[in-house]
Amino acid sequence: MRLPVNDFDKWYSAQGFGNKTSYGYHEGDDLNLKTGGDTDLGQPIIAIANGEVTSVHSHTTKPTFGNHVHISHKGAWGEVYSHAAHCKEILVKAGDKVNEGQVIATVGKSGTDFGHLHFAIKLQPTGIDAIAKTQEDLKKWTDPIPFIQKWSVIKDTMPDYFKTLLQESNLTLENEGAFRAFWDKAKKYDDDIRGLQEQVKSANEALADRALEVSTLTEKNQKLSDQATQAEEQLNQIRSERDSFSWEAQKLEIKITSLAEEIDRLNKELQSFKDKNDLMAYSWIQRFISVFKRG
Repeated sequence: MRLPVNDFDKWYSAQGFGNKTSYGYHEGDDLNLKTGGDTDLGQPIIAIANGEVTSVHSHTTKPTFGNHVHISHKGAWGEVYSHAAHCKEILVKAGDKVNEGQVIATVGKSGTDFGHLHFAIKLQPTGIDAIAKTQEDLKKWTDPIPFIQKWSVIKDTMPDYFKTLLQESNLTLENEGAFRAFWDKAKKYDDDIRGLQEQVKSANEALADRALEVSTLTEKNQKLSDQATQAEEQLNQIRSERDSFSWEAQKLEIKITSLAEEIDRLNKELQSFKDKNDLMAYSWIQRFISVFKRG
């Protein structure tokens, strides 16, 4: 959606929306060039969005809308009707399809004394010559410039990827039904994606908890492994000491056996020696007795 004139910063509103008038309330904006006078005569009037011309009408008397045109615009905003009045020349006819940015008329002063563009946006059909006699009537219109600027900003700030997506889907903001269906589908996908993201988040949190448990168990396992290694080293040391003691014991046992054998040998020698001494002593005694008997 765009504004109905080019170089809008060069224009101003001589009569704003909702101003009190002699007949009731002003239902649009009277746009004039800042250069004043009738310098705006012949300036192009632009279609604010894609749409269809619903009426082209002319008055020859004053004060009236003069030559004026209504166009229906359907889009994400719903359906509205733009109204351009006091035209010098109207370049479209009822039933024509128009594109956003297309020149539909030129600024004039038909039905009025001073050149300007009377521009309004209707929220519902009111008839080709309707005016807002009361504030309740005024609710059938909307302040046109803020309305256009709002939807222009939405369109202009639309991300490039979304514009590309619309183009690939042959959709425009003006095609409300298809756009809403597309939007609902996209919203469902978005909701599904958010749901999956939540599931992934929960899974990641659970995985993080499991990872912490695994880390804790790994740490405990490492400690136990270290303790087992230390115990094995101690056991090996004890086995080494045991083997050393066993070897020493075996050597002592051999020595003891050898000593026992030596003692046994000595005992035998001693017994033999004793036996010999006893025999010798007996012999001497026998000799002594024999000598004694002879004497």
